[in-house]
Amino acid sequence: MRGLAVLCIVFFIHSIQADTNVDKYESLYQYALYSDHPLRSKLDSLFSSSTTLQTQKNFEKKGFVILHYRPSTLIIAKHAALPGYLIKVYLESSTRSKEENLENLVNRCRGAENIRNLIRQESLRYFTVPDKWIYTTPIGDVPVLLVTDMDIVSKEQSKQAWKNLITKRQLEELYCIISHGYASSCLPANIPHTRSGKFSCIDTEQPQREPRYENVKAHISKKMGIYWNDLVNIGSNL
Repeated sequence: MRGLAVLCIVFFIHSIQADTNVDKYESLYQYALYSDHPLRSKLDSLFSSSTTLQTQKNFEKKGFVILHYRPSTLIIAKHAALPGYLIKVYLESSTRSKEENLENLVNRCRGAENIRNLIRQESLRYFTVPDKWIYTTPIGDVPVLLVTDMDIVSKEQSKQAWKNLITKRQLEELYCIISHGYASSCLPANIPHTRSGKFSCIDTEQPQREPRYENVKAHISKKMGIYWNDLVNIGSNL
């Protein structure tokens, strides 16, 4: 069943770039939403019309609630038919090409996978990352990113968690992730606190990035800032 989902994506790639390389095919196979996923039929129904992604108005008429609308026209939204999940998608008005949009979504899947593997390998207890899959619409073969909703708290609550609740062990785990180049250090926006008590790495657009340690200090206490400096200077035991 999963092969059908992958085949749809492969045909989509062929339609926009005939010489797509093997690595990209492998990535698509790895991150494609499998055909018997419990949400597939609901997604097929929501995106059954070719007009759904033409405009923001059409998109909202389908019952999608927009949570964030970036200048690049990447929409983050939720839908009552998809409890526990969010979607990220580009409208047809996007100035980026279909190939660029798809590559961006693949990178988000790859970035999440990098963090997930590191969490498993290093037995990190205080950080998590959303699961991410690429779904293609039945009409137009438009790539859509399906992600688990991490149930994050408000911006102010996340800010307070980083300022007042953070521990040395949590900073060590954060250093482990950032030092590998696997997450944004823009706190708390890109690593908010969740109702489960963990911090979630929700920004995975760049699978590998240059570590930026200084950004962290502005969002933690002075005492934890001193410990953070020690971590950056001598490294962690993780």
